[in-house]
Amino acid sequence: MRLLQISVVAAAIALAACGSNKPETTAGLSGEMPLSAPAEGSTAAGNLGDNTLVYRSPKLDLSKYHGVYIPAADVYRGPDADFGEVSPQDQQLLGLALTQDVGRALSRNRNVVSRPGPGIVTLQLTLAGVSKTRPILSLTRITPIGLGITAIKSVGDMPAAFVGAVTVAGKFTDSQTGQILGGFVTRQSPPAYDLRSSAGTVETARLALTHMASGLATAIDDVVGKRR
Repeated sequence: MRLLQISVVAAAIALAACGSNKPETTAGLSGEMPLSAPAEGSTAAGNLGDNTLVYRSPKLDLSKYHGVYIPAADVYRGPDADFGEVSPQDQQLLGLALTQDVGRALSRNRNVVSRPGPGIVTLQLTLAGVSKTRPILSLTRITPIGLGITAIKSVGDMPAAFVGAVTVAGKFTDSQTGQILGGFVTRQSPPAYDLRSSAGTVETARLALTHMASGLATAIDDVVGKRR
């Protein structure tokens, strides 16, 4: 009986923690392009979730481009940046992981190149924030009722309660002219079923970056088509 009561309380806490996962900063991109929520049913909504803001230039001609260059990711230092207790060193390491994860994910179907040039899109990534994971509370997902909630969240690609998130921005430009082709800001957590995210904030952020990179690659494949 007591176990049931604890499970019910844990589930109630988990449900109460289900708030908005919208990006809390645009990492300065909103001053460069008109970011907005993706249209319902769009590829961005389907692969990165509705916790994403996007922009695509109406003048974008995809036939002009045959590769993507991904320079080292920036770490956002604006006044609205929020990295909590994550140290500057860990922020830099996460920025490196962001560059590597996106490059690896995109290279499965895209021509990822080592330098800019004619017909190349530059994708400048920015790590814009990391929110805290509360390891003990996040384990409420393995209670009997918590497992049911986790299953529901997994189907909807929702984050688990008390599990942190990363905010990532990306700007696509013509690598020669600097013309803005598109951009996005997204706030992502690991899948709700991934219990490794209970290890702590930095580990959760690392898992979230990998999850985000996979979703971004799928969204690009859906727009451009799968090709190498």
